[in-house]
Amino acid sequence: MKLSIINACSSKNQNKEIDKIRQFYKTKYSIEEISIINMDTSLLKDCIGCWDCWVKTPGVCIHKDIMKEIYSAFINSDIALFMLDTACGFISGSSKTLIDRLIALYHPYIRLVKGEMTHFPRYKKYPKISFFYDDRDLSNEEKEVLKNYLGRTIYQFSTTGYKLDIQEEVIEHELSHNNLKEESSKESLKNDFKGKVIIYNGSPRGKNGNSLIIANEIKKGMLKKGLSENDIEIRNLYETKNHELWANDISNHSRHLFIFPLYVHAMPGIVMKFFEKISNQNKTISFSFLVQSGFMESAHSHYIRPYLGLYCKRIGVSYGGTAIKGGMEGIKMRPENSLKNLFSQFQNLGSSYINEGVISDEIIKSLANPVDLSNVFKFIFSIGVFTGTAQFYWNMQLKKNGAFDKRWDRPYLYSKE
Repeated sequence: MKLSIINACSSKNQNKEIDKIRQFYKTKYSIEEISIINMDTSLLKDCIGCWDCWVKTPGVCIHKDIMKEIYSAFINSDIALFMLDTACGFISGSSKTLIDRLIALYHPYIRLVKGEMTHFPRYKKYPKISFFYDDRDLSNEEKEVLKNYLGRTIYQFSTTGYKLDIQEEVIEHELSHNNLKEESSKESLKNDFKGKVIIYNGSPRGKNGNSLIIANEIKKGMLKKGLSENDIEIRNLYETKNHELWANDISNHSRHLFIFPLYVHAMPGIVMKFFEKISNQNKTISFSFLVQSGFMESAHSHYIRPYLGLYCKRIGVSYGGTAIKGGMEGIKMRPENSLKNLFSQFQNLGSSYINEGVISDEIIKSLANPVDLSNVFKFIFSIGVFTGTAQFYWNMQLKKNGAFDKRWDRPYLYSKE
């Protein structure tokens, strides 16, 4: 058996922990081969949502960095251990980018597993995944939310996983996940608003992503309530050079609305990196969120929503709620008439937000539908998966890029499965 240790901790002084991990795995799993990759995560490029690894060079990421070595080590191991940093009650932005980039090892194709949408595995076999991170700075609530998130991640990655605690000895905790549907309590601002309404486009695709489309529709709803163009500013978080400037500007504005796509069941790495730069504020500042995803059902985003409320609590701002919207992939290809109701929902969110200072429960409920897939939809979609029609959108993209014949490639596999 082979163990790969991917050390993504910013402090590489992990010799004691690594020695204990080696001994633990040699004893419990009869590991014969151990490889260690020490990453400099500052050189790790963020996922940009280009989907080249899905539709242009199947299985191969567009970025040329250390991930090529990690892909090979990961897919050819029996056990892969990720040593991660934490920040602001979650895994750090750099650690989240590492998780985001693993999506190249899976297909864009969608199937149903236990009645919910998930990606087809690209490889027939994946290693068992373990995580080690220092959680001493996390509250008990944050610990549970993070463990639940990681459990969901390894489930979606078609494998099993564990969290390691390392003290005098190594303790292995099996990870699982629960669908946390409850929303945290919202806190409406009571004071006079100051500054602009700041909308953050958290899509790594920048101006080409669906998050900006949503932001502009929400802005229309705000303008209907009497705000001027000068009262609203959209900031694109893919412009990472501006993160420090924008983080320092938080306190000059009362209302902040973050819109981002779901990347591996949480925020993209670039969004988490921005969160890390924000200093403690006070209750006169409000953060609200909208998470959008390509999966039809909104339940996929329930694993990050509890953290967003806890993040607001950690930095001392008022929490204005989290709206979730599924089924957003491919909206640029849809006829304009078919988007009227969807865009009206986003405009209503903007108008309601200006009136109430939070995202209303009614808007959250309206956008979330469907939370889970109906039995009728599951039946129809299953037929589509069987006949191949459910994969039409991705096959069209593959054919357009001349990559259709390579769609089943497994480029990082050393030997035949």
